This record gives sequence, structure tokens and C-alpha cells, in this order.
Amino acid sequence: SYSSASPALSNKVIYKRFFRVFPPESSFNAAKFEFLNHFKWKKVGTLHETKEPFALTTTDFVNKASQHGIQILASESFANDPRQQVRNLKKHGVRIIVGNFYEDKARIIFCEAYKEKMYGSKYVWIITGFYSREWWKGNADDDPHDCTTDQLEEAINGYFTGDAMPKSPENTRGISGKTYEEFIAEYNNFTANASLTGHQEAPYGYDSVWTVAYMLNRSLEFMTKSKWGKRLEDFEYRDKRMGDVFFRMMANTFFEGVSGPVLFDSNGDRRGLTQIEQLQNGLETTVAIYNPRQQGKQTIRWYNKINWIGDTPPSDSMKQKMVPRVISFALLLCMSACACLGIILTIGFIIFNVKYRDHRFIKMSSPNLNNVILAGALLAFGSIIFGGIDIGLVEEHDVLLMCKIHIWLLALGFSLAFGAMFSKTWRVHKIFTNKKMHRTLDPDDDNQMLIPQTLFCESEHMWYFSGVLCAVKGILLMFGAFLAYETRKVRVPALNDSKFIGISVYNVVVLCMIGVPIVLIMKDKVDVTYALISTFTFFATATTLCLVFIPKILNRNHEMHTGTILTKAIQKHHIKRTTMRSLMKGALDDADRKQMIKMKEELSNHKKQIQVQQRRIRDLEKEKGLDNNSLHPNHVAHISSKSNRVSECQQRLLDSHVTVNDACSNEKQSTHSAASDIPEVPHVNTCTGITHLSVNTPDDDIEYKSNENSINVR
Repeated sequence: SYSSASPALSNKVIYKRFFRVFPPESSFNAAKFEFLNHFKWKKVGTLHETKEPFALTTTDFVNKASQHGIQILASESFANDPRQQVRNLKKHGVRIIVGNFYEDKARIIFCEAYKEKMYGSKYVWIITGFYSREWWKGNADDDPHDCTTDQLEEAINGYFTGDAMPKSPENTRGISGKTYEEFIAEYNNFTANASLTGHQEAPYGYDSVWTVAYMLNRSLEFMTKSKWGKRLEDFEYRDKRMGDVFFRMMANTFFEGVSGPVLFDSNGDRRGLTQIEQLQNGLETTVAIYNPRQQGKQTIRWYNKINWIGDTPPSDSMKQKMVPRVISFALLLCMSACACLGIILTIGFIIFNVKYRDHRFIKMSSPNLNNVILAGALLAFGSIIFGGIDIGLVEEHDVLLMCKIHIWLLALGFSLAFGAMFSKTWRVHKIFTNKKMHRTLDPDDDNQMLIPQTLFCESEHMWYFSGVLCAVKGILLMFGAFLAYETRKVRVPALNDSKFIGISVYNVVVLCMIGVPIVLIMKDKVDVTYALISTFTFFATATTLCLVFIPKILNRNHEMHTGTILTKAIQKHHIKRTTMRSLMKGALDDADRKQMIKMKEELSNHKKQIQVQQRRIRDLEKEKGLDNNSLHPNHVAHISSKSNRVSECQQRLLDSHVTVNDACSNEKQSTHSAASDIPEVPHVNTCTGITHLSVNTPDDDIEYKSNENSINVR
């Protein structure tokens, strides 16, 4: 054949002895790939008519594209109306379009391309090359499009074609003795320059005849030399042996024709030249020639300059500029300010916890574990700041470091804060659920596409680690909730934080149930994600700290407030600090302290003896009906002796510390009178300068104890 272009004819299973001098449409794909790679166009789209030879040609192009480093952005096909397919190519951002369709459909396609502005300096169309001259001026009545000829000429300006090269580029004389130019002159003279359909294939028709003649001549030489005993005149179509000889000679054909070198591949297809033409000023001008025989060499040779509408080759797609999604600086400042307030609050709690760690209420609440909780809170607040540092503030390689710090701070902060809190509850649980331990309390360019880019921290096994981490934290929360429930009935406020721990766990669980799904759904919204994570972290941490430490601060302030009122009551009853200080200096002596303790014990013993004797007297009086005068003289003497001994001890005690006794008595009276509305407290700070002094009275126990110019009355 001299003009069959369908790739289906390359199937040797069906067409075993078929040869063609005209290259198939699929053979032009190799030239197209070389052309695309020359201009570094790696992203293309295809548009073809669902007819032969276009369907198989396009399929072959798409299948082989990846082998040449070409990415197919979109592949569109149509049967009748191609308008929607053209619009689809635009939606996919295709700039380089490889088309395979007949010229009647080409007019509709380029009319739609004109409407969609898919032409000019930003687009390249590569179409088939066998159309007639000035094909865009076809009969408008036969084409369902509404574009003028001028509009079509504007849209098609600069398109490229890939077609068989009908002549040798060197214009050499072939086996016929004619050059291409001489043959064309003879052809035009014979046809009177008529524009006949398929005029481009005339050189191939001429070389086809020469190919058959060349095959027959070589077959004749073979039969003569082999003394086969047959001549060409003996040919019959049923002679398989002669057919094999003809096939073998045809397959090995090689000569120079007016259309260039004539040779075939294993499929019987012409391995000819492919010319790449561009429409320049209304004429298709050859700009390059592809030679498939130049294996390992430059297969494309450039002949004429390409007229680029934009002076330079267009891009194969819209320029993609990666625009990182960054957290709003105002949002970062706001959340960082909240985190700093949380850090300041935590530091304040640390100072309070350290300064008053020996205070009874604080000491019983495990100040060391309180410090661990506060350390965890510091890490949690710090994670808010590092979580907002992204590509907008640091280099890309530093973003990973910031992300790691954020994750570690949040994870460790959670574990420290809630782990220590649950440890406190575990301590209370062990004490109050084990009776044996009750006494073990311890203290704009449209050629540019902006692509939003979100940076994520990921690892190869991220979901496994995340699952384990969430499971561990979840178990920790459930365990803490269990302990809080178990110790809910413990009525020692200094020890038991179960109610507050329960509230904290509730807050964290609710925030996680709300926050995690929202964060996963809105992962691309970096501002929303950061705001949610930071808000939940701040709220959960700050609430937990306030629940744990504010009751302790209120308790301590309550005691200080009560002590101040009592001090004023004592001063109202004229207890002079100078007198108390001078008296207490004597009490600092160890010998005096021992003497006072001994006197106290002696006085207590005599009291007990007197009480025993008095009970015996009352019993005797009831029994005998006697009064004191009727008692036995020995009993009277014994009672008198004991009474005198008691009086002597009391006098000695009063002589030594009469002022102290008076002061304490006045203090007791003032406490019961002037400060009767003061709630009962374990310790009240009132007097000054006393190290330690105790005086027993029949119904009260008053103890003075030195503590920074203060005295405790219990």
C-alpha cells in the first residue's frame, strides 16, 4: 500500500504478508516523543476521534508515554461533538495537546479552542499532517460551528503536525534517476496543478511501484542463481514457495526513492522519515525531520526556525508555585500570650508550693508530687508555643525539629501532670482502702497556579506509634478516674483531690472527643487546627492547675486571716509584747524548761491524789451522814497535807511565771469573748518570741510555741 496509515495493519497475525510504503500513524509517535522531550514538555493531554486510525494511534501514544518520561494529564475521546472534551482539557490545565482527528472535526475543535482561549502563546497543538491545503476554510454549511475564518486562523496559528516525510532531505537522485523536485514538477505538469485529494501521498505511490519492481528483480536473480527451475512467468497465487521468496525479498528491501530511503521493519511498516511542520503565515513549514535510523545519534535535525507567538516555548502546564499554609502570626501571638500566662500561673503555683511546703495542709497534699504536676503543666504550655512555629518563621529543615519538640512536650507534659495527680490519688487509695495502713500517713499571573502546601510531621509507622500513645494515655485517664471514684468518700481535704481529678479527667476526655475528630477533618486548615489544639491544651492544663492548687491557697489564706483577728483580740486586753518577749527569754533556758516540766508533772499527780481523796470524803459523808468536823483526825490531817502540797506547787509555779499565767488566762478569756465568732482552726498565731511553754489548768491546755515572732494557742 502507498497510503494506508492504520496501525491495525501492523498486526502480522492477521496481515501476514502486508507491506506499506507510507508509514502508519503510530510511527509518528516516536517523532512526537522526541519533539516533546526537546522542549522539556513532560505534561501533555490527548484528544482523538473514535475512528481508525486515530484510536489505536492515541492508545499507542498513551501506553508508551511513561517510557519517554511523559505524563498524560488528560486523555479525551469523542465520536461526534468534541466541544465538551476541549473544555475538559482546559479544566485539567493541559497546555500541550496531541490531537488525532479528521479535518472536519478539526474545525469544530479549533472553534471551541478559540472560545475557550486555548491558543496563542500559552498553548501548543500537535495534530495530524494529512489535511488538505487551507483545510480551515472548509464549507461552513457542512461544519456545525459558528466561528469565522478569521477566528479559526487566529486559533490555529502556530500548530504543529507530525507526518511522513515525502522526500529525501538531501534531494538526492533515487533508484528511478529522479529527485523529489523533478518528480513533483512532472506530477504537477501531469495533473495541471490540480489540488487532488491525497496529493501528499503521490511520491509514496511512485515509490510503491518501484518497491514491487525492486522485489521482483531480486526474486528473479535468486531463482536464476539457485537454478530453481522456475521463472517469474510461472507465478501463481497458490505457489506458496514463490510467495515465500517474494516476502523475503520485500522484507530486505532497501533503496533510495523520491520519498527518501525505502525499508521496512518486522511488521512490514515503512521505516521512513517523519517531518515536523509548523503553520507559519498560513503555510505548513518543515521545521525538523525525525530519522528513526539514527540509532544512538541525534534523531531530530532542525531546518527552519520555529515562530513562537510568545517569543519563547510555552510551559507544558501552569507554573506551580507552592505556597505553604502558615499559621497566622496574630493567632500565634495570641496563643503564645495565653501560653505565657499559663507559664506565669504555673511558676506562681511552684513558688507557693515550695514556700509553704511545711504548712500542714500543703505538706499533707504531697508537695513533691505537686511539683511534678506543675512541671508537666510547664511542658504542656510550652508545647503551645512550639506548635505554632512553622515554615513562616523558620527554615523548612527546622520545621521538623519544632514539630518533634511540640509532640514531645505535649506527650511528656500530659504524662507528668496526670501521672503525678493519679499518684496522689493512688496514695490516698492505698491509705484509706487498707485498714492496716491507717497509721502510716506520710506528707496573580494566569500562567501560574498557586498550590497551597501543608507541612505535616509524619513517620513511616506514625499510625502505630500514635495508636499506642493514645492507648497509653487513655488507660492512664481511665485508671485515674477509677482511683478518683474509689477515694470519693475520703473526707481529708488536704489528702484527697479525687473530686478535682475527676473534673480534670472529664475536661480532658470531652475536649479530646470534640477536638480530635475536628482536627482530623480540618487538617488542611492550619489556623483552625493550631487554634483548636492550643485552646484545648491551655484550657485543660489551666483548669487542672486551678482545681488542684487554688483550694490550697484559699485554705492557707483562711488560716492567716483568722490569726490576724485573734492577735487583735489579745492586744485589746493589754497583753504587751515586750512583757511576753522578756518572759519568754527565760523560757529559752533548758534547765528552766526541765524544771517547768517536772513541776507540771508533780502538780498533775497531786491533783489526781486530791481528787481521789475528795471522792472518798464524799462517799464517807454520804455513808455516815457526817460533815467535815466529824471526820477522823487522821483523814483531816492527810487531806490538809495534800492540799498544802498542791498549794505550794501552785504557788511555786505562779511565783516563777505569774505573768505568763496571767497572759495566757487573759488570752483564753479574750479568745472566748472578743473572738467568739472566729471559726475553729488547728493553729492560731498570736504572741511573740516564745520557744515552748506549757501550763496545764483543770479544763484547758494552753501551749506556747515560737514561730517567727508568733505564738500558737491550742
